[in-house]
Amino acid sequence: MTSRHAAFSTPYPPSDSTFAGSLMLQVARGLDDLEDLRDQLHDLVATGEFPRLYPDEPELAYDEAVALLDRVVAAHDAVVTDPSPAALALVEALATLPTRGVAVSFGAAFDAGEGAQLGYEEALRLDGAIGYVYSHTQDLDRLVLTDQLAIGFSGMSGRLEEEAVAVAGTVVEVLTAAGLTVDWDGNPRARLVVPLRWEWPFATG
Repeated sequence: MTSRHAAFSTPYPPSDSTFAGSLMLQVARGLDDLEDLRDQLHDLVATGEFPRLYPDEPELAYDEAVALLDRVVAAHDAVVTDPSPAALALVEALATLPTRGVAVSFGAAFDAGEGAQLGYEEALRLDGAIGYVYSHTQDLDRLVLTDQLAIGFSGMSGRLEEEAVAVAGTVVEVLTAAGLTVDWDGNPRARLVVPLRWEWPFATG
């Protein structure tokens, strides 16, 4: 891939170090709707967390933060008008994994520990599950920033390496069949890495 996510061409490039950049990162990863993001802004302002998280930036009132969010969403959707082919392929491939006995937790957890727990809980609800995969919110942030998605995996026992390898093999097969590339050296303790451009119009409804 020679270019970067389209949002990098906007006045608010994705970043984990600036407030506007962090808003674009949340918009670009596409896990929350507009109401969710406004609620998060309210909490950020009401709790006084803004100065701690962004000490070098002037603190914004809630209405100012919402106005900035609206500009970020508009800038994002001006350059991301359709899902990227790779994003569509990934979503469709993840949707088929449960039919192969692999449960999926995608973007629902904050970190690896929570991702594994939610993936395991999804697997318990799936008849005949052989294991689960997960990518947490920080993985999706890195996906937007670097075009690389990390995917964790495990068998149901969480201990047997053979189980984990079988789960990973199924995932690699499904993703590869969808036209995606998967980097994995066969190590049951190493996460799968999928190079792809994640671009998706933001849902404002």
